[in-house]
Amino acid sequence: IITYSDKAEEIESYQKIAPTVVIPYGTFTNVEDEIRGFGELMNKSEEAEAWLKTYDERIEAARAKVKEVIKPEETFSILEVSDKSYYGYGDNFGRGGQAVYRALQLAPLEITKKELMGDTQWKEISREVVGDYAGDHIFLTVGENNKNYQGDSIWQSLPAVKNNQVYELEEDRYWYFDPIAIQAQAEEFADMIVERAQQNRK
Repeated sequence: IITYSDKAEEIESYQKIAPTVVIPYGTFTNVEDEIRGFGELMNKSEEAEAWLKTYDERIEAARAKVKEVIKPEETFSILEVSDKSYYGYGDNFGRGGQAVYRALQLAPLEITKKELMGDTQWKEISREVVGDYAGDHIFLTVGENNKNYQGDSIWQSLPAVKNNQVYELEEDRYWYFDPIAIQAQAEEFADMIVERAQQNRK
């Protein structure tokens, strides 16, 4: 059993069922460390390295796709819409952060680097200042009640919205940031970006 729990009574109850390993939340901050960590834990380091080799090849292919349609100076933001505000995310807190900023190596805004890419990986953003956190492209996480998000006049004034460069993400699909999720997200994001670039050229 693998758990992030630090509660002794929970761990003891798990240990009665099977050998238990505690891995605190946030132990791994990138794909390579996580895969190698589990490879070592399960005595499968060779399999871990083989997986990483395939991962690198697939990510490089996704990155190459994006480079064909995106200029290096174009910026990307990861936002989530709620009833009263937005949330901004960094490169290690789900919503596609690792896939966007690490795997695909897409450029964040300076404010994103400063405020969302250290120990703090998310923050609430009022609707009035969302423009400060909105890059040329926006990955926007939405729930069931705000799909096809139209927003208010401030949202509609954002360059990413005007240029049809907002990519909606369903929350229950993109919350995750385990290695398999990151690989799939990077490939899906690359396809989204390429498809949207082709649409916008027409």
